[in-house]
Amino acid sequence: MSKDKSKRLYHIRAMQNAALAVVSGVLMVLAFPKFGLFPLAWISLIPLIVAVNRARWLGSFGLGVITGFVFFGGLLYWISLFGYLPWFLLALVQSLSVGIFALLINVIGKRGLITLAAVPSLWTALEWIRSLGAFGFTWGDLAYSQAGWLHIIQISNITGPWGVTFLIVLVNTALALLLIQRDKVALVQASAVAGLVVIAAVAGVVTLNNIESDINPDKKVALVQGGVEMTWRDEKVLEEIRQTYWPMTKNLPRNLDLIVWPESALPGYLLSSEWLRQEMAHLARENKAYMLVGGPHVIEDDNTEAGYKEQNGAYLIHPSGELAGEYYKVHLVPFGEFVPGRDWLPLLQNYKIREVDYSPGQGHNTLHSSHGSIGVAICFESIFPGISTKFTQAGAGLLVVITNDSWFGMTAAPAQHHDFSVFRAVENRRYVLRNASTGISSIISPTGRVLSSAELGEKAVVKGEVAMLTGETIYMRFGDWFAVLCSIAGMILLFISLRPYKTMGHPR
Repeated sequence: MSKDKSKRLYHIRAMQNAALAVVSGVLMVLAFPKFGLFPLAWISLIPLIVAVNRARWLGSFGLGVITGFVFFGGLLYWISLFGYLPWFLLALVQSLSVGIFALLINVIGKRGLITLAAVPSLWTALEWIRSLGAFGFTWGDLAYSQAGWLHIIQISNITGPWGVTFLIVLVNTALALLLIQRDKVALVQASAVAGLVVIAAVAGVVTLNNIESDINPDKKVALVQGGVEMTWRDEKVLEEIRQTYWPMTKNLPRNLDLIVWPESALPGYLLSSEWLRQEMAHLARENKAYMLVGGPHVIEDDNTEAGYKEQNGAYLIHPSGELAGEYYKVHLVPFGEFVPGRDWLPLLQNYKIREVDYSPGQGHNTLHSSHGSIGVAICFESIFPGISTKFTQAGAGLLVVITNDSWFGMTAAPAQHHDFSVFRAVENRRYVLRNASTGISSIISPTGRVLSSAELGEKAVVKGEVAMLTGETIYMRFGDWFAVLCSIAGMILLFISLRPYKTMGHPR
């Protein structure tokens, strides 16, 4: 073959591989809301795996970055509401994990059962690593695309979301190997994997039926979704809050046990405003119900330029009108609620996302009522499975998520954000009350079933019955054990794959 022809074939193959990488990214985007074609997740990585199998090691990293950027860029398109540069940088940074994944599976090559086990292990491990620390981010984890398939997600009370992710990538790997190898061994492997998924789904059906038949909800709750866009809280917005939430709450039936308002719904500082304390106390006494409301908190601090700092809070008000407890958001949004490194990077001093950066709370404490303890995750905190388990480990019999998703308008972000709460319910086997300022608000059963909800943009009250539950799931007790196991297994299998393997070729 001539040099020119060989070079031309190489470029054609590179373009084909890049196209396959793009297809993988697109399929993953389609698996999540707004499209919600969740079965596509189970085949979405096949084009990337096939392309990486035909590429050199450095090219495989590039293919992974292409897939990752198409996926995260498409999934997180709504970040562009805050500017195209933040959208681009976030998509690029998140895509690096897919690039690393592609590089690692290229190193492993076609090694039968080793490949079949290593590929899902490595993907799961990288998703888990991506969730860790102050800059952790779980948006785009494949498991959350399956929030609507209740039968398959029941395993997350054992493994957390990582077990669902592992199954998805295992199926993708088995089918990709079948396409690449086209032999009986690959066919047997794919059949075995299909059987494993069927077993997990059947077990989910049994679990679903057993749990739902054993629960007797006896606490009446109401979620007040005012539909007020609480982005920039000027006097006009504060007045709209007063004109909306007060009448909606006063018109509620008088047999409720708990009323929930969303994040930032208080038009002022509850602890320092006598007027607001009296108003909220009056509402609680009038309804003879506990009220859980979100609002800011201000603390004097001479060490800050402004002389004070703010916290993002949730307050539980007793039916008597007294304050029963308070919780302040611990896991803040980097570059959303605070600017990391502002104190030691001068160029960030003038990067203003708000007048004053939020300050984190001191711990994930529960709020205590006469009905039982409540764990409250505020907005961003609901995307981290470990935070909800801290509440339930501390005795929370009910989980509440309050959020202000009005920042995202009518994009896919509120629906994507809602799906995290479905998993938090299953992982902990607790009811989850999710109240979002402009939607989507819902009451979610311990099996992840959405019992009632208010749609995006609605002004509505979501009412239903829940139970304060006890009991401990395997995931509550042992946390991310499955993700850790995948990380260890992935590294061992990667090390084994570095040894010579002569029975099959591997392109370099």
